[in-house]
Amino acid sequence: MGRKLVKDGKSDRMLPIDGDLLKAVILDVDGTMYRQGPVRRAMFWRLLRACIGHPAQGVKTLRALRAYRKAQDVLRIAGWGEGDLAETHCRLAAEWTGLDRERVRASVTRWMKQEPLGLLRGSARKGLHEFLQAAQGCGVRLGVFSDYPAARKLDAMGIAGFFDVVVCATDPGIQCFKPHPRGLAVVLERLGVEPSCALYIGDRGEVDGAAADAAGIPCVLLGQRPAVANGAGWIAMSGYPELRQAIFGRIDGSRPSWGVCTGPLSSRAPHDGTGGRPSPRSGSSSGASNQGIGHPC
Repeated sequence: MGRKLVKDGKSDRMLPIDGDLLKAVILDVDGTMYRQGPVRRAMFWRLLRACIGHPAQGVKTLRALRAYRKAQDVLRIAGWGEGDLAETHCRLAAEWTGLDRERVRASVTRWMKQEPLGLLRGSARKGLHEFLQAAQGCGVRLGVFSDYPAARKLDAMGIAGFFDVVVCATDPGIQCFKPHPRGLAVVLERLGVEPSCALYIGDRGEVDGAAADAAGIPCVLLGQRPAVANGAGWIAMSGYPELRQAIFGRIDGSRPSWGVCTGPLSSRAPHDGTGGRPSPRSGSSSGASNQGIGHPC
């Protein structure tokens, strides 16, 4: 697969996919579509006020949330892929804290799923909407894969209408957190796109980058230092404006300056956790050219 070298006057970075072959972009949500720092700070003060008003209940809430996050790390490392992941997640947090499972579930629902929604639109990453518009305008299909349910977050940010497929780790048929590649394989199958013709956008190398590498999908990590994030199958970029220009050209319609490098991205074959590959429902990259200078939109 041909890849292209971004020349920005400061450094030369190899895009992990040829824009001429790109048929789909899959995005992570938390930290990728919005900046988590402002959201976390606002949630800290909200939670602190709630704890001050009801100290005993506040302590239980903090214990539940802390255990819930720890349980996710354990399940992530274990590569859990059986049974009901959401139920197992709550059960572990409840066992570790001695709290009722429903109490853990209620705390998570309020403080991790409901309360942050009103903060997301104002914390969206710069250029996100324009990037999605450019992709849609070029006929590139859009999907989401996140460890957490994403539909309400997309609605809150006003971007739900851009996406053809929205999947999370706890959906039936997945039941495992990243970096397990099963969720990405499901998104690819539903989009009808081969891994080599897709791009995954995330923000964490050990989670998003590793999941994309295991699935055989080229990956870009946003907001990471290149020295840390550049891996075998992903590169770091500053944000959506840079990525949009690199793939789709400048806002005035002119093309970016490219250097072309041919060669395989990775020798690792994609898998879905069972040894198989997702079967595309439509489209093939066999007839695409590697000599273009941008996406043919």
